[in-house]
Amino acid sequence: MKIVRSSGKYATEPVSPVGIYSGGSLRDAALEPQLLKGLTTGGLFKLKSVRLDAHDAGETCVVHGREVCLSLAEAR
Repeated sequence: MKIVRSSGKYATEPVSPVGIYSGGSLRDAALEPQLLKGLTTGGLFKLKSVRLDAHDAGETCVVHGREVCLSLAEAR
């Protein structure tokens, strides 16, 4: 996934279904069930934005955390 910042908004663009990264100390075990669901349902491959604004989890949230949300909503 490619994340593009423009005017303070973060839009995503699919690049490849391969995701390899090193970040063991960055891992949040509480988000693992959401990530697994996003992978198995294909939601992670349909992302439109990375949201940093405070909001309640909703139907467009594929992975919703306290500080960041991977969303199906267009960047706004």
